[in-house]
Amino acid sequence: MKSLLYKIPTSGKPAMLELNVMAKDYAKFGVRGYDPTKPFTVYFSREIEIKKPQQVFSFSLPVSPLTNLVVELKPIIGEQYQVRLQKKPLKKLSRKRFSFPKKLNGFIKHAIEFSTIAGFTPTGLYTNDQDQYPIYLQEQIIDAKGYPVDTPSRVNIETGEIIVKRDIFQSLSIPIRVNILLHEYMHHYHQTFDEAKADYHAQEIYLELGFPKYEAILAQGKIFWDSPEMIRRLQQTQKNILNYQE
Repeated sequence: MKSLLYKIPTSGKPAMLELNVMAKDYAKFGVRGYDPTKPFTVYFSREIEIKKPQQVFSFSLPVSPLTNLVVELKPIIGEQYQVRLQKKPLKKLSRKRFSFPKKLNGFIKHAIEFSTIAGFTPTGLYTNDQDQYPIYLQEQIIDAKGYPVDTPSRVNIETGEIIVKRDIFQSLSIPIRVNILLHEYMHHYHQTFDEAKADYHAQEIYLELGFPKYEAILAQGKIFWDSPEMIRRLQQTQKNILNYQE
């Protein structure tokens, strides 16, 4: 079935998209929002199921393309349906955004800016304008024994230097990149090796900035692996995200 494409003017401003779908029977779609001028620059990507005659889905965009966002709606199941897509103002960015400590605010800004270019920019060192908050974009992440590891990112807890693996970051949406970078930086900011603590603080900031819950849960799936401890951690993470009060 042919995909439907919608061009939404965004001008780099925060926005909320509402997708209203009316279907006679059960339907399933893939929905993706991306910058058509930049490769590997996806703002959201998910599957939605239509189980009622009419359902509304929201997609928050605390950051957006400088010109237009293209929304691709790809039918997977279902033939008889009607779709309406609307852009609305994002009601709030954050209750806490401007009360974050200066050091943390600086990293947040840098992490978001880096995440928007990480899909197409060359490998190398990326800092902010004051040469702070180093993020190394590399083809490989090497462990202490000299072996490559297949992980999205790593952090030096003492210095705060973050290394990210280019091919993995290319495959991720911008919100997931932001979530992962926040997680790594929380290890340094709070000087902790406690993964659950880093999860909690990263998710709190991520959600306060207005990024979508769905991508936050997807982000955890990218960094957890199959073990009883990791499954418990993932379950707690999902509970925290779903219980977040906007």
